[in-house]
Amino acid sequence: MAPVGFRLWACLTVALLSGLGVAGCGASVPGLGSDATADEVLAAARDAMVKVESYRFSIDVSWEQAVAVSDGPAERSPIGLVVDGEWAKDDRYRLTQTYLGLGPSGEPGRPFSYVAVEGRWFLFDTTDEVWQELGFPVLPVPRFRGRPEVPELDEAWLLEDAVLDGVPVYHVAGRRHMTRTSDDGIFPSTMDVKYDLYLGRNDLLLRQTESRLTGVEVTTPPEGAQTERSLQQEETIRLWDFGAPITIELPEDRVELPDPDATPTPLPTATPTPLR
Repeated sequence: MAPVGFRLWACLTVALLSGLGVAGCGASVPGLGSDATADEVLAAARDAMVKVESYRFSIDVSWEQAVAVSDGPAERSPIGLVVDGEWAKDDRYRLTQTYLGLGPSGEPGRPFSYVAVEGRWFLFDTTDEVWQELGFPVLPVPRFRGRPEVPELDEAWLLEDAVLDGVPVYHVAGRRHMTRTSDDGIFPSTMDVKYDLYLGRNDLLLRQTESRLTGVEVTTPPEGAQTERSLQQEETIRLWDFGAPITIELPEDRVELPDPDATPTPLPTATPTPLR
């Protein structure tokens, strides 16, 4: 898999889909009263999404990383990412992931194809034309490693209802603040995320998530220059075809990772030639 930036972004797929909820203003929701809060709308949407067994999705991400060392000039690295995929229950995915250059050319890179079944991820190797198993990928896809599609927020409120692709939807806005520190204490980072969520009025299924993140990571080693990395990211996730008949199986032409519990095969030994 191609490099995608520094560790702050690698944590993003975890951070965007977890947190605490706070109530907002009222709305009328199926199964709830007209005084339902934003927190109750989100909770009902999570319950509705748990019952979904398949859907198709797309993700558009653009982000810019700026790195400054000891107050020196910042080096900026803009990049983008497009994902098109399908999800089915039991952690089954089939998707393509393409990186986009955000410089003058803006040309897309080579797409990467993935298949996953029950947590085992395979990447198609175009050189050997086989599916190679991956150890521990970090991918910005919905429900990755069991996380819910509908995030829990530090603060949430209801905005005016809208129509998305012909579907009447509830519009919930919110935000979340996160602070992380590495085990050794020298990589503190903060992230602030603003959200707009669009949930079907009739079924409470999540149709679209828009998020805008700003983050900073500071590296303060015992010796050497301090490094500050800042990140700005915008992401849109769209879901549709809920309950579609999607079948995803492991590819037959796959190369699996070695079993860590397997007994290693003894190496052949040669009988030394006796000296004369």
